[in-house]
Amino acid sequence: MTFTTQTFLIFFGVFSVIYFLTINNLRYNNFVTLLGSYIFYGWWDYRFLSLILISSLVDFIAGQKIEQAERKNLRRRWLFISIFTNLSILGF
Repeated sequence: MTFTTQTFLIFFGVFSVIYFLTINNLRYNNFVTLLGSYIFYGWWDYRFLSLILISSLVDFIAGQKIEQAERKNLRRRWLFISIFTNLSILGF
C-alpha cells in the first residue's frame, strides 16, 4: 500500500476514526496504533510481518526489564539487546 493510492486513503480514514474514538483510553489507543502499524506493514508484504513482530516483542520485553532493573548496568544491557536486535533485523 503506497501513500498515493485510494486504498491508503480508506485505510487512513478508518484508522483515524478508530484512533480518535479510543484516544481517552490509552490501553486501547496503543493497541489500535500497533494493530494499524501491523496491517499497514503487512499490506506491503505479509512475509515480512515476522520481522516487525519479533522487533515489537523484543522491545516490549526489553522495556519491561529496563523498568524493573535496579542497577544501571543491567538497564544498559537490556537496551543494548534491544538495539542490537533491531539493527540486526535492519541489516538482514
